Amino acid sequence: MWHWRWIFSSLFPTLSALRSVPFRLDRDAEGGGILIYVNNNIACKEVLNCELPEEIEGSFIDINLCNKKWLIFGGYNPSKHRINYFLNQVSKALDKLIITYDNLLLLGDYNCEPSESCMNDFLGTYNLTNLVIEPTCFKNINKPTIIDLILTNKKLLFKTQRFSKQVLRDFHKMTITVLKVSFQKQPPNLITYRNYKNFNSEYFCDELSLKLENRVMVDLNYDSFKYIFMECLNKHAPVKKKCLRANNSPFMNKMLSKAIMKRSSLR
Repeated sequence: MWHWRWIFSSLFPTLSALRSVPFRLDRDAEGGGILIYVNNNIACKEVLNCELPEEIEGSFIDINLCNKKWLIFGGYNPSKHRINYFLNQVSKALDKLIITYDNLLLLGDYNCEPSESCMNDFLGTYNLTNLVIEPTCFKNINKPTIIDLILTNKKLLFKTQRFSKQVLRDFHKMTITVLKVSFQKQPPNLITYRNYKNFNSEYFCDELSLKLENRVMVDLNYDSFKYIFMECLNKHAPVKKKCLRANNSPFMNKMLSKAIMKRSSLR
């Protein structure tokens, strides 16, 4: 069973799973398990040499954003009493991997609050900051806790965190964060096309026939025919040029574009 609170979609607002690469760590028994989604436009791979014990539920993912490498860890500690062992094993893996990565992001349900000594020591060791400041777990409605954490050593690169109740969940809120990244805008594509807006096939054929008949008595070779044909075609269906956005999607059309502009205006 997957741990739905930590479906991670490339640090951006929710994206369809159909456009994402899944990394799964299933559990045979009921509960637990890890599922991480990374958008398929982002270079990513699972880090396999982290040497986590089998009983530790966690996966390390390597992603590359704007020529910056990030080490992502999605983890789940099912028992509060095992938090020391859990953090110990994650630390051993981090000590080997941290040499190659300047940017760290660790997400998961750790069943441990950031103020507790073991977690506080862990944060200090790797210069990590917890981005989650509101309670996320409401198992005890009178005493909610912050145990679903987002830890990073690059706090200033993240926008304000949000929390959502409207998700497939138990008594936990889904925690969302957004990474501040900017992508270089691609130059527009200049395309050439024929404008058939006012094209009338009958008028075109009539004029082409008339011009060819006038030349039939003369030596009509291929080059002459091509010149007459293209001259007639350019008149009835002229060649035009237009600029298209570099990231123009194939499904985008004029009706959808107008609807988006109206939505933005209303907002």
